[in-house]
Amino acid sequence: MANVGEGKHCTQCNNIVYDFSQMNDEELLNFFKQRSAIPCGRFHVTQLNRDIVPVAAKNKMLLHRFNKIAAAFFTVLSFKGISSNAAVKNAVELDANYKSKIKPGNGKIIISGTIKDSHGTPLEKATIQFDSAQVATTDKDGKFSFELDAVTAISHNIYFSYGDLITAVRNYHPAMLSSNYEVVLKDKADESHILMGVPPPPVILNDLPSLKFKTNVYKLSTDNKAMLATIATKMKQNPFANIMVAGYAPVCGRHFIYSDRVNNIKKYLVEKQGISTDRITVNVEIDGGDINTVDIKPGN
Repeated sequence: MANVGEGKHCTQCNNIVYDFSQMNDEELLNFFKQRSAIPCGRFHVTQLNRDIVPVAAKNKMLLHRFNKIAAAFFTVLSFKGISSNAAVKNAVELDANYKSKIKPGNGKIIISGTIKDSHGTPLEKATIQFDSAQVATTDKDGKFSFELDAVTAISHNIYFSYGDLITAVRNYHPAMLSSNYEVVLKDKADESHILMGVPPPPVILNDLPSLKFKTNVYKLSTDNKAMLATIATKMKQNPFANIMVAGYAPVCGRHFIYSDRVNNIKKYLVEKQGISTDRITVNVEIDGGDINTVDIKPGN
């Protein structure tokens, strides 16, 4: 075909044919803007069946995509690593009743509780120390709370102190999440019987309930937890009283279920109700009673 201006003349159709295959989108738009009629032309396959986008608009689209990718990238970079130690925040306000089942705000962990003396009197300005850091003091009702940013997957110690009273220590593990502690601080005089080799005055807890379990179930039900809360209250009111958690297993069978029951009861009283572990003994008797019952008995 003979050259005619920017195109070539086709003798068969008697039209000017243009080569668009080497043009970019901006050049194509400029070409068609200058002509009212649609000319004949040769296109590359990559130019077909798509929208023609100006270079400026295409750059804007690419920049927008880049910004989205960059934003996601910097968002990932902005996350702070968790410290190897516990990060402790200042005390936070709890609900009006200081209930033990408090949901932490913003995914935080809240540690709360009440500190009293052995007579049941709330202790104001008692100090709470998480590992090596003092984190809170009690109010006039003996209540406290503090918030943890993050804790490592190891056990920590919480120390409760007041004046000349004996410091109490409780264990905390991150798996416990938000927890509530009911702490009784004893006077050194209360321990004088032990120091002098004389046993303390006997305190026997009566009317202790039995806990029922479904067959092959070892986890605590809601009713069981309510009964244990009642037992814990009695034990806090009588700091020298101990208990024994007695379970029963068949001669043949999966004995771990019955040991898990009594151990779960002790764990709940210690970790959730703030009872000292040395005040609770556990025992499983073979063929000694109803295998789906755990009796709470006065301890030595």
